[in-house]
Amino acid sequence: MLWIDIGGIEAETFGEEINNQRLERWAVDWRGDAEVIRAYGEANRRVLKERARATAQAEIITSIANSFELVNWQDDEVANLRRIILSRTAQLIERLLENDMKQSGKDEA
Repeated sequence: MLWIDIGGIEAETFGEEINNQRLERWAVDWRGDAEVIRAYGEANRRVLKERARATAQAEIITSIANSFELVNWQDDEVANLRRIILSRTAQLIERLLENDMKQSGKDEA
């Protein structure tokens, strides 16, 4: 055998369709990767937000507990306890309102 030929393969007729399929396949991979990264970022944001919330709650409880040490328990104990709880609750509400106003200002900017 001196020579073999398989004939001419015409890729031009299918070129556009093949290129579109390649492009679509490539885009699917990138979209999938982007969705995974986006989901990971969202989950991480939620974890950090919950951690911050838990830390804030622990600080509030610690603050209330520390204020019990400063109270003169010789006076009316129930009245002192009410004052402490009302005072700390008012401070907490004030801080929450300040944070809400800061957040709404950031969202608008």
